[in-house]
Amino acid sequence: SKLEYWAAHPWKWDPSDSVPAPLRKNYIHDSTVDVFFVHPTTLFGKNEERWNAPIDDAAINKKTDYSTILYQASVFNEQCRVFAPRYRQANLNAFFTIKKDTAARAFELAYTDVREAFEYYLEHYNGGRPIIIAAHSQGTVHAARLLREYFEGKKLYNKLVCAYLIGM
Repeated sequence: SKLEYWAAHPWKWDPSDSVPAPLRKNYIHDSTVDVFFVHPTTLFGKNEERWNAPIDDAAINKKTDYSTILYQASVFNEQCRVFAPRYRQANLNAFFTIKKDTAARAFELAYTDVREAFEYYLEHYNGGRPIIIAAHSQGTVHAARLLREYFEGKKLYNKLVCAYLIGM
């Protein structure tokens, strides 16, 4: 519910609002379609004691905001409202470790945050608007699960414009 727990949100300025000069003449604020964007992994390092990023880690949030939110999520901002939740993302090493059970718990914690943010978005912001689900890398893993749980064979499927899941 707090804006600081969104990496991108139409109700605040964030790096996804950075529109390149050539696109500004066609810029439409708050169009009829929403994008729910799940960012990729920005928690790196070999310290496996830190399996998930704290949601309020200023360094990780800045890294997320000024990389993937700026260079990936902003592409949608010309024509769409962009919602990108912060989440306790799993460390990149969770993809490669032999500690599969520990990694699975790290991904489950991350997905729980994404799912809860999506549910909050649906209840408080969507208002029946069409939705694009977009994601990259770890975000794609979580977004694919959102699609299975919330769209496949469900009424919400009729609101899905497309799913843009890359990097996995």
